[in-house]
Amino acid sequence: EEYLTGEYSSAYITFNINGAVPSTITEPYYIASGQGFMVLSDQVSSSFNFLSSLQVEGENNQFFKGKNKKEGLNARLDRAWFQISHEDIPKKEILVAFSSEAGRGVDKGYDGKLFDVDSPVTFYSLIKEDKYTIQGLNYLEPYSEISIGFEIDNPGDYSIGMSRWEGKLDYTSMYLLDRKLKIKHDLKLADYLFTQNEPGDIADRFKLVFRRDI
Repeated sequence: EEYLTGEYSSAYITFNINGAVPSTITEPYYIASGQGFMVLSDQVSSSFNFLSSLQVEGENNQFFKGKNKKEGLNARLDRAWFQISHEDIPKKEILVAFSSEAGRGVDKGYDGKLFDVDSPVTFYSLIKEDKYTIQGLNYLEPYSEISIGFEIDNPGDYSIGMSRWEGKLDYTSMYLLDRKLKIKHDLKLADYLFTQNEPGDIADRFKLVFRRDI
């Protein structure tokens, strides 16, 4: 467990129907030879069958690489990746995606829980009190907001920004609300810089706001 969640924690990706985190993982989605994966199941005891028809020839160079392809499973999604950064620590990202199949609650296959690892920085969105790396929302309404949080080991200067976005989010304003300082910041213009003076889990300071412009 220490090997899996400690030294190599930044080498994992989170993937579901809405896409993958980190944002550098793009379609087509393949698991290359020599790489493993974990499945989160809601069953106490589960078995999984893998058929030879799932295998493809080649496609062994995808891990943390890829071209920005739009065709395929996620071609029509409106989605955005957000990141938190601090000096030389690897950035952490979350994905927010809008589709007709997802709702405000938890939807299997569309919401991806945070893989809680021993990392100096974690970043997540909230559905009620549960932490997620990927959150799916139903359609892109004129106005939507979600709560986001982070957990840090080291106090200091941090930034929250956007890695990339696509779909109708080209025509959507995306703001970060800092409820502590009462600041509304346009993330499309620049990253938001802030100082966190104490370590710990901060779940009630920030919200993401999406406002459709057309």
